[in-house]
Amino acid sequence: MSREDEPATQAPPRVDMPGIARVAVWEDAEVRASVDAVVAAVETPAGIVSVTVGGLDGLAADDDSEAARAYWMEHNTETQGRVRVADPVVVDGVEMARARGRLGTDVVEAFFHADGEATVEAIFMIPASMGEAEREEWIGQVLVTLELA
Repeated sequence: MSREDEPATQAPPRVDMPGIARVAVWEDAEVRASVDAVVAAVETPAGIVSVTVGGLDGLAADDDSEAARAYWMEHNTETQGRVRVADPVVVDGVEMARARGRLGTDVVEAFFHADGEATVEAIFMIPASMGEAEREEWIGQVLVTLELA
């Protein structure tokens, strides 16, 4: 299933996500909210595409984006096997560190921004059977809506 290259439009339930002023998810996504994160998932012919967006502050915040990525790469439970550093992306005018791994038949794409006061994470799980361009399109539709606080 290919989607038009347009931003996500569904406003998730408002939760206190430190470091995040606004984010939208895919219009047809099932959305769940926790204390400091939002999870959205869409069923596609290739499998389920999901994103978890959240923020941490206070003592839980990392000093910088690379530290946040390094910690996640060492301690995450979303991947199996090797996790690789990937090229960063610019979101809302700031660079987000990026890592990529696998979990079963999914590619896990993780994005991080930290400034010592807040750490923002966006973790995508996308079927590996989708091509790189389609995976990037799903990711871009959410990240283009992310406004950092």
